[in-house]
Amino acid sequence: MYLVFIPCCNLPGYFTLSFTFDPLILAGTYTYAGPPFADSSGDQIIVGTCYHVVVQNNPPLGLTPPPNISTLTLISGGCADLDLCGCVTEPCLCSRATNLKLITTQLRYIDCYGVQQVTPLLAPFETSEKYCVRQWVTGENIENFGTCLGDECPSPSCYTLYSCDGSEIPFNTLTDLSLYSDTGVPITLTEYPDVCFLVYENTSADCLDPIVVTFAAMGVRCCASTCYYVNTGSITYVDADGLIVDAIGPLKFCSDIYPVVDALNGSIVTEFGSCIDDLCPQSCYVLTDCDGLADPIYTTSESVLPFLGTGAAFHINGYTNCWTVDISEKDCECAISIVITTTYIDCETCAGYTSYKLTDCANSANVMYTSTDLSLYVGQVIEQDCPGCWFVEEFFLQPPSNTAIVVNNTFVNCATCEQIYYLLTDCDEAEPNIITTTDLSLNVGGVITLDWCPETCWEVSETRDHTNSTVIFLKDEYVTCEECLIDVLPCTCQTATLINPCVSYSITVPITFVGTITYIDCIGNIRNVEVPVHRDPINISFCGPQNQQFGIPYTVTDNANCNFLSWIDCNGDEQNSRSGMLLNEISPKTCVKKWLMPEDQYEYIIYGDCTNVDNIFNCPIVPEIVRTVRPGYNTPTCTIDHYERIACSFADAMYSNALEKRYGITSCCPEDREKWELKYEIIEFAALVDPNYICTPVSTCCDPLPSPSPRSCNNQ
Repeated sequence: MYLVFIPCCNLPGYFTLSFTFDPLILAGTYTYAGPPFADSSGDQIIVGTCYHVVVQNNPPLGLTPPPNISTLTLISGGCADLDLCGCVTEPCLCSRATNLKLITTQLRYIDCYGVQQVTPLLAPFETSEKYCVRQWVTGENIENFGTCLGDECPSPSCYTLYSCDGSEIPFNTLTDLSLYSDTGVPITLTEYPDVCFLVYENTSADCLDPIVVTFAAMGVRCCASTCYYVNTGSITYVDADGLIVDAIGPLKFCSDIYPVVDALNGSIVTEFGSCIDDLCPQSCYVLTDCDGLADPIYTTSESVLPFLGTGAAFHINGYTNCWTVDISEKDCECAISIVITTTYIDCETCAGYTSYKLTDCANSANVMYTSTDLSLYVGQVIEQDCPGCWFVEEFFLQPPSNTAIVVNNTFVNCATCEQIYYLLTDCDEAEPNIITTTDLSLNVGGVITLDWCPETCWEVSETRDHTNSTVIFLKDEYVTCEECLIDVLPCTCQTATLINPCVSYSITVPITFVGTITYIDCIGNIRNVEVPVHRDPINISFCGPQNQQFGIPYTVTDNANCNFLSWIDCNGDEQNSRSGMLLNEISPKTCVKKWLMPEDQYEYIIYGDCTNVDNIFNCPIVPEIVRTVRPGYNTPTCTIDHYERIACSFADAMYSNALEKRYGITSCCPEDREKWELKYEIIEFAALVDPNYICTPVSTCCDPLPSPSPRSCNNQ
C-alpha cells in the first residue's frame, strides 16, 4: 500500500504526490503547514493547499516517506470546504515592481499561497527582483513575465542564431524571438545590419553565453540553398525543410547556412554553388599531372572529393604518374571515370616513396613499417624503443602503417644483437673498459680478475655496447673492489721516504675574531672550525700540508707526529707506525701490499717480493750478485743490470706476441710490447760499438782530408 496526495485545486503548479504508507495518516483531506517537502519525483507539496489523501495498492519503487502527521491538518469538510480549500482562479504571475517613492523602502506583495511578503530595501526608482506574486500591495510600473509554476518564475526561452554566410559564429540569446524561430525565414538584427540569420529555439539544457539582440527586419533572399562538401569533423547545417541537421564528415550536402564544423585538426569546406531542387549540381573536376607533362584529365567521379584543397597526390588506375585534383570551371563533356589506387600526402612523396620494413629477429611474423629515415641501417639489425632485435630492409611503397623509430643500437646481424654483453670496468679506473661475450651472468654486480691480467680487478655489469667485444678467461671472483684489490696486490718489501711532510700549525685566534677558520688536514679533507665570541685568545692546533695561509697570527713547525706511516700488510690488515717521520727520513724495510698515506707525500723503493713462511712475511735477503762477464755482454752505454732488464722485458713482450698470434690471447697492456722492442733495438745498436777498438785516421793520396770508412776514427 502507499499514499496518494491529490490537490483539491487543479491549477498549474499543483501536482499529485506519492509517498510510502504511514498508518498514522488516514484517508481524508488535509492542509500542509511545514518546511519545503517533495516526493521521490521532486514535486513539492504546497503550503496551505488542500490535498485529498487516498490509500492505494501496488506501490511503485523508490517512494519517499510522507510528511510528519504533525504538519498535516484534517479538513472535515473535505475539498468542498471553500473557505479552507477554495481554489484561486487567477494565476500567480512572475512580476517585478519599481519603488517610485523618494525614500528608500520595502515593497509589499502577496505570494502564490496568500502570504504577505516584503522585498529587500529599494532605493528611489529602483526595480525589484522577479517574484511569484498574486497581488502587489505597494509598488508601481508592474512588469509581468508569465505564469509561475508553483512558486518558480518561468525560464525564458533560449534561441540560437546561425548566420547564413558563416561570417558570424552561432550564438545564443534570451531575447524573445519566438515569432521568427523555426520558420526557415531569415531576419536581420540592429547589431549586425549586413548579416542574415536563421533563428532556432534552443531546446537543450545549455544556453551558453546568451547576448541581447534587437530585431531589425525580415531578410530578403539572403539564405540561399548552397551545395557544400566538408572533408571531416562534426557538421551542423540547415536542410531543405529548414531543419537543423547534425552530421559527420566527409559529406556533400545542400544547406541554407554556411556549415558549422568542429574538427580536431581542422577541416576543409568546399562550395559547389547553388542547389537545384534541393540537390547538389553535378561537379566537374580536373586532374593535373604533378610533373606537368601529361594532359589534364576531367572527371565527375566523387572519389576525388577527399583530396580537394589538401595538396594530396594519388595514382589512378591505368597511369603511372602522380595527380592532384581541383574543381574545374569548364564543362565535363569529355569526362572519364577514374579509380584511385594509392594516395600520398603530396607530389614529392608520390614521386618517390621510400619507407623501411623492420622484421623481428625472434619472430619473422612480427613486422613493423616506418617512414623514419633508416638508410644508414639497411641490411643491419637495430634496437629501438620496442623491445627486441629488428632487421632493417628498404620498402619502396607507402607503408600500411607508420611507426616512428628511434635507433638505440646497431648490430651486424641478429646473432650479435641477441648476444648478451658484459662490461668490465677497472676498479682503479686505470685500464680501458673491456666488453665481453663470455657468460658472466653469475658475476653481475661483483668483481673478477682475469687469467692474463691477474693484478687488475674488474667490476662486472651488463651492457648493450658491443664494440670490440672479446672473450675473457675468468681467474678469481670477489664481492667488492676493496676485497679484490687487497688480494691481487703483490706483497713486496718497500721503504718509504718522506719528501713532502705535513707540518704542525698553531693558530692564535684574537678576541676580535668571530667566524669560521678553514684548513686542510693531512689526508686532504677540508675542515671548518667555528669560533664563537670569546674573551681570551684561543689556540687552534692541527697537522696539515705546507703553505696554508690564514688571515690571523699562526706558526708552522716541523713535527714528526704529523707524519705516521699506515699500510695494508701482506695478510690484508691495516697497520700504523709507532713513531712519526721527518723530512727525507727513510722508513725501515716493510712487507707491504698498499701504502695508505696521501699521494705525493712519500717516495717508495721496492726491494722485491716478501717471503712467506707459515703466513709470516719477511723482506728477501738481497744476495751479492757475482757475474762472469762474457765478451760483448757488457755495453759501453749502460750497466749490466740495465741491459738485463731491457732484454728480459723484451723477451716477455715477444712471448705475449706469440700467445696472441697462436692462441688469440690478447695482452691487457699491448703498448708495452712496442716500448720494450724499441728499447731492445736501441741497446743492441749500442752494443755493436767495440770499446777496445784503436782508432787510426785514414787518408788517400787524392784527398788530403780524412775519408769516412767503417770502424775508423773518422766515423765515430
